[in-house]
Amino acid sequence: KLANTKNVKIYSYLLNTYQSNSSNTNHHIFWFFSKLCKPKGGMVSLKPLLYNYEIFSAISKILNEPCHPTFRKDIERLKKFGRRIVRDFAEICAGDAMACVHLLFPSKPPTFYSQRKSKTKMKEKSELNEEKNFSC
Repeated sequence: KLANTKNVKIYSYLLNTYQSNSSNTNHHIFWFFSKLCKPKGGMVSLKPLLYNYEIFSAISKILNEPCHPTFRKDIERLKKFGRRIVRDFAEICAGDAMACVHLLFPSKPPTFYSQRKSKTKMKEKSELNEEKNFSC
């Protein structure tokens, strides 16, 4: 239910502000992304939802951050998670060079047949209306 691109995008924006987030918020971000990575009950892993530019830029910020004098467990958890996501994506890229291209240039999600059909009908109606206006 919660695993869709809209929610992943919202959580990735939250991840970009990890420094100003509370420990509880960072924990919930980590929990959400971890649940996407673990298939449950014969379901497919939704880890590919995490292979997008927003998340990789946030992970880059997290991994390049210098060590703090005050240890924050939530940030260390996000660093560990980020390393795992980058490592898994690198393994995919080793087998499929187009994966990097899809990360940089994401494709538009496919439209469903019913949406295309209704758009075609609307276009036909507008063309008929234009023909009627020209014939007068």
